[in-house]
Formats: sequence, C-alpha cells, structure tokens
Amino acid sequence: MSSYSYIYVCMRLKLLTIVLFGVLFCWQMEGQDYALNMRAGGQNVHFEIPSGATDNFKTLSFWIKPNSTWDATLSQPIPIVVKDKYDVSTTWGGRFLIYVDNGQVIWTIGDYNGPAAGYSIASDKSRWEADIWYHMAFVLHPQSGMQMYVNGILQNSTNPRTDLPPGPVEGADEPFIVGAWGTGEHYYLPAQLDEFRIWSVAKTENDIRANMCTRVGCVNGLVLNYNFNSMVPNGLTDVCGIHSLPYEASITSQRYKLSTAPLGDKSEYLYTNSFPGNELAGELVADSIILTNMNIAPNEGMHIYMSTGRPAVQAGLPDSIQYAEGILGVWSTDTNARFDVRIVLDPTTSDCQNCTFLMSRDRQVDSFYFRTEPLTSCGYEMQNESDNGRRWREEYYPIHQFRFLPGMDDSLAICANGQYRLSVRFLQDATYLWDNGSTADGRFINQSGKYWVEMDYRGCKSSDTIYVTLDSVPEFDFGFTDTTICQGDTITIECPLPGVKYEWKRGDTTRAIQIWEKGIYRLETTYGICSHRDQFAVQVIPRLNADLGPDSTLCLGQERSWRFNPTVGSYLWWDGSRSSSNSVFNQPGTYWVQIENECFIATDTVTFDFIDCDCRIDIPNTFTPNLDRVNDQTGVFTRCYFRYYEFVVMDRWGNRVFYSEDANERWDGTFNGENCPQGIYSYVLSYRRWTGPKEPVVKSGTMMLLR
Repeated sequence: MSSYSYIYVCMRLKLLTIVLFGVLFCWQMEGQDYALNMRAGGQNVHFEIPSGATDNFKTLSFWIKPNSTWDATLSQPIPIVVKDKYDVSTTWGGRFLIYVDNGQVIWTIGDYNGPAAGYSIASDKSRWEADIWYHMAFVLHPQSGMQMYVNGILQNSTNPRTDLPPGPVEGADEPFIVGAWGTGEHYYLPAQLDEFRIWSVAKTENDIRANMCTRVGCVNGLVLNYNFNSMVPNGLTDVCGIHSLPYEASITSQRYKLSTAPLGDKSEYLYTNSFPGNELAGELVADSIILTNMNIAPNEGMHIYMSTGRPAVQAGLPDSIQYAEGILGVWSTDTNARFDVRIVLDPTTSDCQNCTFLMSRDRQVDSFYFRTEPLTSCGYEMQNESDNGRRWREEYYPIHQFRFLPGMDDSLAICANGQYRLSVRFLQDATYLWDNGSTADGRFINQSGKYWVEMDYRGCKSSDTIYVTLDSVPEFDFGFTDTTICQGDTITIECPLPGVKYEWKRGDTTRAIQIWEKGIYRLETTYGICSHRDQFAVQVIPRLNADLGPDSTLCLGQERSWRFNPTVGSYLWWDGSRSSSNSVFNQPGTYWVQIENECFIATDTVTFDFIDCDCRIDIPNTFTPNLDRVNDQTGVFTRCYFRYYEFVVMDRWGNRVFYSEDANERWDGTFNGENCPQGIYSYVLSYRRWTGPKEPVVKSGTMMLLR
C-alpha cells in the first residue's frame, strides 16, 4: 500500500496523519481519555452538581475505581453522591445519599417528615477490589421505583419510591455534592470517577448495558455528561454544554489521570440469558473480534468495546508508529470468565505476513506485549484466555503493517578530518545488519561512499541506503599560542586562511580583528559543514606608577616606608637596593626610586626634613636621695634628640661628683659609692641637637641636695 493509501485510511478513521523520515504517523485526533482522581496525596476533590441538572432526574450512572479495597472493615461510611448537610447518621431535610458502608453501596432517599432512616436499597456486592473499575447506575423508575445496577446487573434490593426528596422546611435546600458529605464536607471519596452522566429518563437494563462501555456525546435524554477529557483546571466541562461547572478550587490539573476504564467508541454485549449457541462479535472499521465458548456465572455478562487510534495508556507499544485500526477490548462482569477469541484483520490494509503483529495486555498489566500465537488466514485464534491469566479483561491491539524505515538520509556530507556515526531508528528487539557486517544500531565512518543497513523487527525487514561525501576542513594555525602588548597599544590579528566563514569568540565575523585588551581570543572557521578552531592568549603589560608621596617635614623618630607590587617590574633605589620596598628614619635629604618593565620606566623623587617636634630641657633645682623612692634622683629630663650630650655635677670646691653622656642617665647623690653631703651643687650641660645650630649649647646652674 502506498503512503497515500495509508493517509486515506488514517483520515477515514479520523486520525491525524504525518509521514516523517519514511515512517507513517497516525494519531487519534480526539483527546486522551481521562478520569478524575477524587483523593490523592492527602488532597481531596469534591464538586457540586449544578441545580438545573438535578431537577427531577431519573438516572445517574458512572464508572468508579476504588483506591483501596472497600469491604466490611471500613472504619466509616464513604460518600459518593450526597444531598445532605451532614453525614449519614444525621437527618437534615430532604436527603439523597449514595455511599459505601460495611462494604455495600447504599442508596437512600429521605423526606423531612418521613422515616428517619429514609427509603434505602443496597448492592448485592459487599467487597470492591482496589484498582478495579465498576460501573454503577441508579434509576428512579416511574413504576418500579428505586433500582441499582452494578456492572449492568440489577441488584436484588429495590424500593417503590419513585421521586426525589423535597427541600427542607427549616432552611435552604442542600445541593448535590459528589465526593463529600454535602456542604459539611465530612470525609471524602478515595476513588477515580469516569463518564459521570445524568439522564432525564429512567434507563432500562438494556440501555444501561448498551451505554456503559461506550463513549457517548450529548444524546437524547442526557442532561449532564462529565467525561473529564477536557482537563479544565478548577472546573468541569459538560459534553452537552449546558451544566459545565465554572469553578471548583479542589479540581486541579494534577487530579486528572489517564483513564483505564473499559470504554470504546462503540461496544457490544451479551449476558448469560442470551448465551446458548451465540457468539459475541464486534467490528472496528474492518477489523473484527469474535468471542466463543464463553463460560461465566449466571446473570453475568461479556462486553466488547472498540476504539480507533492508540490507547490512552501506551506502555509497551513500539515507539515507531504503525498502521492499526485501534483497540479491541474484552471485559466481563464475572472475574472468573472463560472465553475463546478470534481476531480477523482487514486483508486490504494488512500484509498478513511478517509485518503483521498482535499485541495485548490484561487488567493486571498496563504494558502491551507481543502475542506469540501464529498469524493464520490474516487473523489470530486464542483458546481459553483465562488459562493465560487474563480471565475477565483483555485489550488487543492488532498491527496491520508495521511500516518503518531505518531513518537515514539519502545523502550526507562529513568532514575529512574526523569520523561520523551513522545512526538508525532504534526499536526494541530489532536486529541490524550493515554493509560491513556490523550488527549494532549504528556504525562509524570516515570515508566517502555508499552505505546500507537492513533492519529486522520480528521478521519484518526494511533496508536503507545513504551516500556519503567528504568536505575539506578549514584548518589554520596562528603560528603562536600567546602574545604580549603594552598598555595603550593595539595589534591586528588576521586569520591566515582566506575565503571561509569567520566567527571570533567576542562576536566579530571579520577575517582580522584589533586587540587591545587582555584575554583569550578564539577563532572558529567554517567551510561547508566543517569547522576548525584555534586560539591564543593576550597579556597586557600595564603602565607603571612610581609615587613616593609629597615632600614632607617629619618629626625626629618617625619613619617613612614604601612597599610596591614586586611583580610589575624591577626597582632601583637611591641607596642601590633593588627591593620592592624601602624606608627612611631620621635622615633628612632627597630620595628617589626607579621602576622599569618591558614597556615603561617610571621615577619619582621626594625630600624629607626632620625636626624635634617636642624638645624641652628640665633640670630640677632640688632632690632628696633618702631612699623613699620620691625624688631620689636628678638629671636632665627631656624628649630632645641629641647629636652630642655631656652633663657634669660638681661640689662647692669644684670637684666632679657626676658625669654622663647619656641623657637618660640620672645622679643618685653618691660619689664612688658614698653619700654626698647635703648642700648646694653646681652643674654644666653641653649638647648639640639633631636640628638647630651646629655649635654646642652650654647651660649651667645649681641644685640643692637634701637628706
């Protein structure tokens, strides 16, 4: 079949069609099927049914999948659909309750003035397995009253009540709430919901069975239809467009889950009262499925549901899209069901040979897998599916023609200086054979020529060829790796290779660029599909700054020091030293430094003068060397700096009793270790300061020694 034929078939099935890389892609144009998860991760969902949809309705139906098993061990009742402010134990006005208690689904209608317990019916089933979909229908029949259907089977418990409850006397009426105990919001519904429908007519048993596994739009008698497929956050869309829910904060986009309910675009059914001598058959476009040898419990039923396109949950299906009409599903109300199945494929769209496959999955396995039954007369025969562990739920996915190409281009140009990996489409379980004998899903090449590969996918083969040419590489070499410039200079660097595309790291696209800053400069040249890179580093030698500071007058005892960066160049000081640091102490004069590097020379000169900033001379006129540690010594007290200093003390006869050349030395009133007598003593001080006159200064005077 040509690609155009495939496109026609896809469009006949209302599928989106694209041919890409030689592979036919068909997608179902309708959206995925979703369910609403009412409780997950501690977050609860509940919503109010618009009042217009609940005015005198006659049938309510939905699919429900418990998150955990419901049985007699439940710690508290679980609300499903409630018109009651409080929980089941409290009476409030007109009551409408669908809830789970002690494992049974219970339906109660109560009036304000009626019996406190109301009018109730209960399901025959008292255990609901986790992660299993169940169909529920509740009918207010004008003659038969309250009826409950589980999976299309009428439950034994009924009640003649035929109308909905009136509003309460004492206040405003309560709305119908799904997933919580009314506006009181006590407890929540730990389950998923799908295909929530309200009808204005009382549905018969055949109506319920005919519609339960079929997606319906807005048909006659349908007042509200929430299929949850629009995934509207904080709201719900009514398929009929009348009772959409504009806002409900608890409904977030995370609450929508891909649905696995047994639903199709159409369905067929048989229940045991119709079994003798009958087969159950269905047709999807031109594929058909036939169930025979059905063995189920009395009053139970078998359903076939069929959907075009790929399923909502696609685990296990090949990544490569193939032509397939859709899903053929089998679902039984009896979990111990046995059946044989025959699937007949459309011979006009199937090759009925190596490229036709059948995949399936059961209710316990989400992932599709290939069936091993042989293809016979363009179909498959499966005997007693229950022996394969599938039992009551199975989905079949026939692949008519598995159309694929390895996915190589017709031609390819590669660079002459390297190698390239030819890759093909990867398919799980596929085998590969290349022209060089390689069996990997790719191979490396570095030469021009013709290359081919053959893929084998479960006996379905396809081959592909590619022609490879070599492009020259625009190689070049700057001839150096680094260069150095002086600050303020500019250099021009030109690529030695003409006639190619240039792209410098800083964004220039010219052959030559000017450089004045430090950095790494990279150039990529491109010729055709090939490119080459080279780079170099530029260092900038900075200008020098030799700053010794301003000329200054310093106090004696102060020091002026300098410390420069040792890495910027070489140093030469006035004293011949070449260190990066130097200092001056108490030495007036002129000082200089010279700094030199590869580009620059800098010098500076500074002049310093030193003065006595705090020079005062004091000589006491009396002291008392009596060892009381108070005024026991005398001498010259000063902060002056002296170049020359001499202090002499003499007695009244002119004999020298003390002599010092140290301004810090003191006389203790002794001579040669003996105490000198009390009396008047004379002194002579001679000195020359660091600053001031060069001739010595002489001062004389007397002092009194007392004991």
